[in-house]
Amino acid sequence: MIQRMRIFIKTLVFLLAVSFSFCVSCLAMDTGGDAAIHEGFQKISEMYIYRLNNPKGKICCMDVNPATGDCLIGLAEEKESAVSVYDKEGNFLAAYSFSSGSSAFEVLWVNDLIGIWISRSDYVVLIDSQSDTCQRVHKNSVSVNIYEYMTQLQARQREVNGTVYKRQSQMGPFSWLISFSTQLIITTPDGKSIMAYDVNDEYAAETITMYVLGIIFVVTAIVVLTRTIKKSRNKYVESEKQREKAERIPS
Repeated sequence: MIQRMRIFIKTLVFLLAVSFSFCVSCLAMDTGGDAAIHEGFQKISEMYIYRLNNPKGKICCMDVNPATGDCLIGLAEEKESAVSVYDKEGNFLAAYSFSSGSSAFEVLWVNDLIGIWISRSDYVVLIDSQSDTCQRVHKNSVSVNIYEYMTQLQARQREVNGTVYKRQSQMGPFSWLISFSTQLIITTPDGKSIMAYDVNDEYAAETITMYVLGIIFVVTAIVVLTRTIKKSRNKYVESEKQREKAERIPS
């Protein structure tokens, strides 16, 4: 029985590892291919910036320009991240991919410029989407206090001038466990809802599978551990009984 349980656990761990690797490969960002990248790229310090055509990825942060209603969404991936711009009608305007060596970042509006701040960095990269130029400035020189603004950047819903911007994931009971979002919904002041960005179907199956396998693994580990402890306790009780019995037998 114990040998079968060990084989079952090893098989489960192997399947979990294979499934996790499959999920990671499936969740890689779709950058639209080389055809979507302009002829060259901009390099700021160690960050390479490319212009893309509507990339796909997991939404990790969001900001809204109060003057224009344009919305920025940060798309985080392990090797490459991106920032996309949508207007208040849900139309795609521009997107930039950047490789910085870190997956932790925030995107924010600095006046009408797209700002990218890598966590714990002293600098903000500013992109002008009209001229496709960028520059690096110190974080203290921008008009926004990033640390005070962090709560809004991580918010899943923002309302600006009567328009509601909401990022969400629709993955059933697992939605509350997921830190990223897969949809951007814009609701206009007259109540019209616009699905500006949607990659929920691309992520749902793999994400749910990963969580289900994780839950099965945890439950199995708890069951095995409980049985092992119970068995050890029974052995100890039995050994104590044998010892007491031996002590009662006259020599």
